[in-house]
Amino acid sequence: MLTPNVKEIMAIMAGRLIKNEDILFCGTGLSLIAAAAAKKMYAPGSVMFFETGAIDSMLLEIPLNVSDLRVMYGSSVNAGLMEAFSILALKKIHTKALLGAAQIDKYGNLNSTCIGDYRHPVTRFSGSGGACDAACLSSEVIVFM
Repeated sequence: MLTPNVKEIMAIMAGRLIKNEDILFCGTGLSLIAAAAAKKMYAPGSVMFFETGAIDSMLLEIPLNVSDLRVMYGSSVNAGLMEAFSILALKKIHTKALLGAAQIDKYGNLNSTCIGDYRHPVTRFSGSGGACDAACLSSEVIVFM
C-alpha cells in the first residue's frame, strides 16, 4: 500500500473545501490537482476554468500546466485569457481561486515569482501567471505553499 505524501494530503484537504456548485479558477500544479480531485470525489457539479480560457474540461489526465492541450479536452468553452478574467471579475458569480505561492508576507501578499533577490534569485519560478488577478478578483482564495 502506498503512503500519501504531504502534497497529496494537502490536495485532498483542499478538495474537501470545494462544494458542488463552486466555480474554480485553477492554477498550475497542486491547485490543479486539488480541483481535479474535488471534481472526481466531492463536488462533481463544480466547474473548473483556467486562465488559458478552458471552461469545464474533462481532464482525463493531469495536465503539466494550464496551457497544456489536455486542459482543453472536452471543455464546454475554449475562450481565452480575457474571458477567463472577465468571469473572475463578475461579482454575481462566486468564484474560488486555487493558487500556489512560494511565500506569503505579513500583509497577505503572495510571492509566486522567485525566492531571494528579484534580480539574482536563488530560485525563479515560471511566473505569477494570473495569480495576482485571480487573488484580487475572485470571491475566495485557497493558497498552497
